[in-house]
Parts: sequence; structure tokens; C-alpha cells
Amino acid sequence: MAKAFKAKQINFMMPNRVGLLAEISAALAEAGVNIEALCAYEWEEKGAFMVIADNTAKAKRIISGMGAEDLETEDVIALEVPNRVRIPLIPPSDSEGIRHGVPIESAMQIRLIPPPPVGA
Repeated sequence: MAKAFKAKQINFMMPNRVGLLAEISAALAEAGVNIEALCAYEWEEKGAFMVIADNTAKAKRIISGMGAEDLETEDVIALEVPNRVRIPLIPPSDSEGIRHGVPIESAMQIRLIPPPPVGA
């Protein structure tokens, strides 16, 4: 059963570079801050982040100290759902034990469009 709850989300941007997400994660972990939810994407050569942490104030101080731009906190509604797979990752075998892929014409195509950058 899904459970909805109110949470504080930290939104920020930083110049994008290889290893940026690892640096942010390591800095938070070193301070004892747990990342509970994370969304990260590249937007116009910047890394855009939305983070929910178990200690919002501490996480915000750490992220700010790393040079985050457009740093803001907002109230959001989060949804906790069970972690389980509904679609088999490996297709089932037919009567001869052969695995067949899903025909491309029957596969659902999804195009992800990132939201606008924080502060836009």
C-alpha cells in the first residue's frame, strides 16, 4: 500500500562535471545525512538536483558550502511505495525453452522531458 507524506525538498544547481553526484553524496554521507529521495539531471551544462534528506537543515548547509546555486527549500508531497518488480526483467521461455524479446511495435515508448531548471 502506498503512503503519502509531507517532506522538505532541497532544490539547487551546480556547474556540471564528472563525479558531481558522487561528491555531493559523499559530503552528505560524511556528515551523517541520509538521502531519502533524489532527482538529478543535466540542464544547460549545469547539474540540477532535487533532494529529500533525513536532516534538511544540515543537508542544506553542506550543499550551500559546496557552492550550490539557486538553493531553495520547498514543501512537497512524497509517496512511499513498496519496492517490488511487476514486470519480469527476463522474458518467459516458450514451450521449447527459448526466450523471445518483446516485439518493438508492442513495446511502450516513453520520452522523458526534464522539468525547467530551478528558479526559471
